[in-house]
Amino acid sequence: PDVVAVIGPLTSSDALAAGPTFHAAGLVNLSPSATAPTLTDKGWKTFFRGVNNDDVQGAAIARYLVGAGGRKKVCVIADNTDGGAGLARAVTQGLGGAAVQACSTGIQRGSHAYGPAVDAVVKAAADGVYFAGSARDGGAFAAALRQAAPTVVFAAGDEANNPDFLAFAGAGADGA
Repeated sequence: PDVVAVIGPLTSSDALAAGPTFHAAGLVNLSPSATAPTLTDKGWKTFFRGVNNDDVQGAAIARYLVGAGGRKKVCVIADNTDGGAGLARAVTQGLGGAAVQACSTGIQRGSHAYGPAVDAVVKAAADGVYFAGSARDGGAFAAALRQAAPTVVFAAGDEANNPDFLAFAGAGADGA
């Protein structure tokens, strides 16, 4: 009875799990980072988020990459989380014909085994990569990509907006 609100959960998966409990208790919860579009379709009157959902983010970055960014061939790389997959789907849809399926792939979060994905980007002669995943994985992927394909533009989702991205990317963060 002394709790009036919860800041969180952080992930969409956690918000989906906790949402029914918060709703049933009438407990307001504000997620600073849960982006799954379906969270607002549940009918929970107490759920709020502080960021745009994946559909809005994905469409915006896709417009930027093909518009102002001038990218013609973009590989979409996502980690194996619900959040990564959802954002990757939205970006791929927004890219339309600029999305290159041959090099768009998933990676295991935390594996740091990016050789096959980087090789696919190089083989496809892509001029852009969008990464939907964690800051650590995004940073490590950007570093590997920069070594193999220094002119490919790298972009990532909001989850990569974290000091860990810079720590893991090093010089690979230049221009991201």
